[in-house]
Amino acid sequence: REYMMNFFEDPILKTLFKKEVYTKDEIIISPTKNPRSLFFIYSGAVSICVDGKNINILSKGDLFGELSFLNNEVPIASVVAENNCECWIISQNVIKNHPQRYTIEKKLFNICNAKNRNLIQESNSFILQTLKEKEMYSKFFFLIVFLFSINLIMSSYIYTKNIDVFNVYYGWLSLLVFLIPIGITFVLSKN
Repeated sequence: REYMMNFFEDPILKTLFKKEVYTKDEIIISPTKNPRSLFFIYSGAVSICVDGKNINILSKGDLFGELSFLNNEVPIASVVAENNCECWIISQNVIKNHPQRYTIEKKLFNICNAKNRNLIQESNSFILQTLKEKEMYSKFFFLIVFLFSINLIMSSYIYTKNIDVFNVYYGWLSLLVFLIPIGITFVLSKN
């Protein structure tokens, strides 16, 4: 993850972190436990939980705690170690008395911003994929409605004209009526 490389390569930032190891099921952040720190996952994984429901799992290279760190907000989610997890942490207290405080805050803000841009790109990709799948279902539904309509029209025509349904021409005609829309839908689904 590119934003993590910015953290590890920066000579000022890498002197400010402390390493902390959390054990499986240990609560790292919760609405009642707000360390006002920025956490970088060096190894292991954590769960993000809201109202007791797991909504995401973060792993090596991810960061969390940025909202309470940057905005002094009380966390709305809990972060729980999925397994033994090593995090590198920068706390607000370390930065607020540092002589280069504003430079450090700007760098950390840029790292958090890069992470959020990355998340937005991943979300956009997921949304586009979902829309393509829904479009495919829509095409399939259109095909079913179209075939049903053609079947009704053909049945009405056959009934009113007293056509012999065992006639060879009728067999070919009904086969084409069903294969053409299927072929069109298949071609459209590839685009």
